[in-house]
Amino acid sequence: RHRLATGAAGLGVIAAGLALAVPAAAGARPGLALVAAALLGAGYGLALSFGLTEAAAAAPPERLAMVTSLFWTAAYLGMLTPYALALLSRRWSMPVLLAAGAVLAALTCGLLAALHRTAEADRTPA
Repeated sequence: RHRLATGAAGLGVIAAGLALAVPAAAGARPGLALVAAALLGAGYGLALSFGLTEAAAAAPPERLAMVTSLFWTAAYLGMLTPYALALLSRRWSMPVLLAAGAVLAALTCGLLAALHRTAEADRTPA
């Protein structure tokens, strides 16, 4: 129903997955890591769906292919995140990095929810 709801849901699920990954990484708990991985995969799917929907809505028909390819380029660059985390884990522990990711995802989710509320208020007749 609401375009931003899918993005907010995806970020919320990603934040939950990262939050579960913190104790999984800290305590080497593979069962918890499996649940966290499932949540992260679901969140990633929702985020991709949201991004593709937004790209299609923003692009004029003659530029749709280009905008979609730029979106996919950015999405594939995101797949370097595990490598970046491995490099950063030399300085900070993996649970700290995962917790930071969870906080960033939750903050971004809150921002998207605020945008959603603003968009809804703009559409509501006074």
